[in-house]
Amino acid sequence: MSMDKKYNEKKDDIFARIDKTPMYPQPVLHRLVNSSEKLNITLPQKDFFALFYPTMIVVLIVVVVFLFLILKMNTIMKIAMMLILLVLALGAIFVMLRIKMEIMTQMIYFDKRGKTYFYYEQNEHKRLKRSRISWKKIHALQVIKVNENHFEMILVTKEAKRLYLSGYIQKDNLFKDVEMVSQLVNIPIWMEGMEGLEMLK
Repeated sequence: MSMDKKYNEKKDDIFARIDKTPMYPQPVLHRLVNSSEKLNITLPQKDFFALFYPTMIVVLIVVVVFLFLILKMNTIMKIAMMLILLVLALGAIFVMLRIKMEIMTQMIYFDKRGKTYFYYEQNEHKRLKRSRISWKKIHALQVIKVNENHFEMILVTKEAKRLYLSGYIQKDNLFKDVEMVSQLVNIPIWMEGMEGLEMLK
């Protein structure tokens, strides 16, 4: 790795005082998508379908109800109801395409050119706000073993603040992503109690 091999976390003041407990009791899985300009942190494809299918079921129920009502109406009312149905269908399609676009191109990423990490965090009103941090202010990459089937990858800033990146249930993906982020930002990996990750140091 490109980092200084003499780095010793035991002599690191931030390592000594940073919270080492898991951030989430259950895995919050993301997917790292690498390109020439960005390293995106996106939601998995399956999370999109988790939103897509319930929405489509609701739309289908609405369509069935409308068709049932149309059968009992005169011609003008049928035309009006069909137009309303068309608008609803187009609206549903637009919403689903929007959801898919937001998920697949989520604006949480490492900007390689600007050397900046863009993310969302909660403000004092618990609303998500857009934030960014320069790579120069990122201190380390923390890896936490929650249990045998749950791991977390977390950014640690020089102000001892933790920024959650992703959860993992497969070690192979964890190894690959940890090494990718560490090499990209050129930061050490903290893996206290993580047997098997020593190969990355």
